[in-house]
Amino acid sequence: MSSPRQCRRGTAIVAALALVALAGALLSVAAAHATAGSSAAAAERGALIVEGAAMRGLAEALASWPPAADSLPEGAFGDRVLLMPRAAGDGGPPITGRLRVQRIGPALYAVTVEVRAATSVAATAFARRRMRLLVRRDTVSDTSGAAASPLPVPRWAVADLY
Repeated sequence: MSSPRQCRRGTAIVAALALVALAGALLSVAAAHATAGSSAAAAERGALIVEGAAMRGLAEALASWPPAADSLPEGAFGDRVLLMPRAAGDGGPPITGRLRVQRIGPALYAVTVEVRAATSVAATAFARRRMRLLVRRDTVSDTSGAAASPLPVPRWAVADLY
């Protein structure tokens, strides 16, 4: 019959291997959580960047109204690329933007801005924002034929629907 000392010979090595395996599993879980937290922070930062860039694109569209939009027939649209600076200097992600002006009625336009941020120009966007604004641009009834600057159409109240 074997002695108790012989039964416990490999127990210390097995226990040490089990502890090493447990430590490795804990380290891999910690690394996965750190990576997920980092990518979530980058996505949140990207969302803030494209939100501001989309608002800036709408403001630029209203401030420098494209003259070609006044000659569009109803239902037609014109596209142009927006030049967006990189976010946070040169360290931010490249931002691409597109502006679309669509004529809806005689004096009514839909201005749409779509902005994307990606790790590189050719990469898939990790943050994207699209904003649309209805704009009224009335012509002045004087001899110059000049048009007034475009004004956003206010949202209607629920009481106005009934």
